[in-house]
Amino acid sequence: MSRTVRNVEVALRRAWHPLCRSSEVTERPRAFTLMGEHYVAYRVASGELRVIFGRCPYRFAPLSLGAGEGNQLRCAYHGWVFDEQGHCLEIPSLDPGDTLPVRAKLSEPFAVAESHSMVFVAPDDPLTPLPTLKVRRLVDILVDTRCLRTKSADFDFGLSI
Repeated sequence: MSRTVRNVEVALRRAWHPLCRSSEVTERPRAFTLMGEHYVAYRVASGELRVIFGRCPYRFAPLSLGAGEGNQLRCAYHGWVFDEQGHCLEIPSLDPGDTLPVRAKLSEPFAVAESHSMVFVAPDDPLTPLPTLKVRRLVDILVDTRCLRTKSADFDFGLSI
């Protein structure tokens, strides 16, 4: 008996998955979808990568519409402000002495890593460390007006886990 494994399989949540290219992540929050879940990736003022689930805890507005403000992220819908750890710092509709709701915190995947110019996400505790790709020699592709030719193509794509 066999069954089809789909990309939303629960077992796959404990593995590393590429989310996007590192160059696609800037200070402006950007939406990505992985395994049926919405994520937002952005960089804080120091350049550090942040990946969070893509919805604000209040009214589930898309955080990709928000704005990075230094090391903070402001939700575009109601203006909630979150710090680097996902804790809510400000809710504009509350008075200064009011207590912030317990649920006013952003959720994030279990692990995030940047490697090989890619952003990788493990939604749950990964079973293995992030794989590394060892390349002995890079392909040197020359493009001139007459031809496209490959000078060297000796690769070692062995994954070390």
